[in-house]
Amino acid sequence: IDEIDAVGKKRDMGMSSGNDERNSTLNQILVEMDGFSSDLNVIIFAATNRKELLDSALIRTGRFDRSIEVTLPSIEERKDIFMVHLRKILLSQEKTIEQYASRLASLTPGFNGADISSICNEAAIQAARNNRPSVTSHDFEMAVERVIGGIEQKKAVSPEQRKTVAVHESGHA
Repeated sequence: IDEIDAVGKKRDMGMSSGNDERNSTLNQILVEMDGFSSDLNVIIFAATNRKELLDSALIRTGRFDRSIEVTLPSIEERKDIFMVHLRKILLSQEKTIEQYASRLASLTPGFNGADISSICNEAAIQAARNNRPSVTSHDFEMAVERVIGGIEQKKAVSPEQRKTVAVHESGHA
């Protein structure tokens, strides 16, 4: 069950929470899980990014007995992940694959495997757009910036729009 917090959120203690369908779904899941006897070979896996939101009935003993926390990869783990993805890319001869992986791992604290895959794909696209036969360090640096910051906005902003945005942002301050 992926994103179990979507149906397994803590229930309100009030009379009517206004979300009877979600509560009914959660109750049905709980009833079904109670129907499994210990001699059945049934294993239920569930994933969430928000364990603190789960209903206490869902995480009590006998329902989900094990909790495994998967944290973001360390710098060495990111390097290993980059090594896997970089093998699929024709790299410039300016560095070895290990040097690329080490440099990129240091540029990407807090990134997960999907982010790392996106960086490698984006760097290859960047090289292709510039008609280069191989991916360079510059391509990877631009890819990291694009994954972090998103697509570059190239539209011109008029002085009037700039003033409107400045007044709006100063209001936050």
